[in-house]
Amino acid sequence: GILHVQCDDRGGVWFAYWANFDLLRAPRGGAVFPATTIVRLDRNGAVTCENPRMHDCHALNVTSEGTWASWNSDYPLVRLTDDLKDEQWTNDVAKDVGAIAIDPPLVLLASGSGDAPNDLTLTRMRRGELVLEGLFDAREEFKIPSLRDAWFAGRGQWIHIVQDDQWQSAHVA
Repeated sequence: GILHVQCDDRGGVWFAYWANFDLLRAPRGGAVFPATTIVRLDRNGAVTCENPRMHDCHALNVTSEGTWASWNSDYPLVRLTDDLKDEQWTNDVAKDVGAIAIDPPLVLLASGSGDAPNDLTLTRMRRGELVLEGLFDAREEFKIPSLRDAWFAGRGQWIHIVQDDQWQSAHVA
């Protein structure tokens, strides 16, 4: 299903979703989403771009500098333009990325699943790869039982975490 919906400052809406179903119907005009996992719609609901190389987009963050994503294929960090041209950084430091906060060259990644479900990983973008700067436990930082049971998402330079009736956020720097 749909995991992320974020608007850009140019009037577009970005959707990221699991690829385990083939088609979605957009509410306006019955438009059909392609069987990819990240799509940008214009103000009229028409698909303006798609990226067929992405599989199971786990994290999405739309900023004025671009759209940032990570997906289930070694969890690279990818910066997309509106026409989905991309720039990638390999990621050997954090797997199961569920949220991205970014203030280049710093990137904060939240996990929430897998072998390290409570990791907040601070990285630096360097020569096409993410380099580890620091590793934090979300349970200690936010005084929560687990990220696995929380809703969390990245927006700009922040990761927002909601659990029960409490909202908290972490800045990338």
